[in-house]
Amino acid sequence: LVLEKQIQDQLLDSRAVNTMRAAIFEMAMLGTGVVKGPFNFYKRVHKWGKGENGEREYTPYEKTVPRMEHVSCWDFHPDPSATSIDDCEYVIQRHRLNRQQLRALIKRPHFNADQIEMALTKGPNYEDKYYEDTICDDETQPNTAENRYEVLEYWGVLDVKFAREVGLNIAEEISEFDQVQINAWITGDCVLRCVLNPFTPARIPYQVFPYEINPYQLWGVGVAENMEDAQMLMNGH
Repeated sequence: LVLEKQIQDQLLDSRAVNTMRAAIFEMAMLGTGVVKGPFNFYKRVHKWGKGENGEREYTPYEKTVPRMEHVSCWDFHPDPSATSIDDCEYVIQRHRLNRQQLRALIKRPHFNADQIEMALTKGPNYEDKYYEDTICDDETQPNTAENRYEVLEYWGVLDVKFAREVGLNIAEEISEFDQVQINAWITGDCVLRCVLNPFTPARIPYQVFPYEINPYQLWGVGVAENMEDAQMLMNGH
C-alpha cells in the first residue's frame, strides 16, 4: 500500500494524467499517440522554514522525480521502414524552443554549455514546415517562429568511428565498424549533447500506441479516418 501510494503521488506530481489525456486525444484523432519516458527530472521544491532569528526563511531544495512527456505526432519522426517502436532503428523528436528554454538545457546533465552559447549567439534558426501552416490555418496569426530554435533530439544507432570523433568513451576492443546506441541533441551545426544510451539494455524511450493497428506501418488509423466513408455518405444524402 505504501508503494502504491508513492506511485500515485509521483503520477499526480508529474501531471501524468494530463500527459496521457493529450496522447489519447491524438490517438483518437490522428490514429497514434506517443508518450516519452519516464525520465529522472530535477524538481525544485519550494520550502519555507524559520531562520536563526525566528523569521521565515525561503529554503528551496531540489529532488529527483520521474517525469513523462507527451510527444505530438507532428514532432515525432521514427524510422519510416519500421512497423513498431521495437522495429525502429532510430527516432527523431523535433523541439521548438525559445531562448530561455534553450539556455535552460545547460542545467541538465551532459549538455555542452559552450555549444548552447554558440547556438544562442548564431540566433534563431526555426523554419515553419508546410504542414504547420495547414494545422494553424489562420491567415491572421502572426509569425511566431522568428524567435525560436529548432532542436532535434536523436535516439538511435551511430557508428563507433563517429562516436569516438564526438568524444564518446568507447572501449578499445570494439571495432570502428560496430554501432552503439546514443542520444544526441542538435541545433543547426551545434551538437548540444551526445551520450551513450543510458538505458540498460539500450532501448528507445518512446511508447507508441495506435487506435486501430495497421500491421504494415507504425502509424495507426484514427476515429476520423474510420468514419470518413460513412461521413461522406451522410454528406451526400
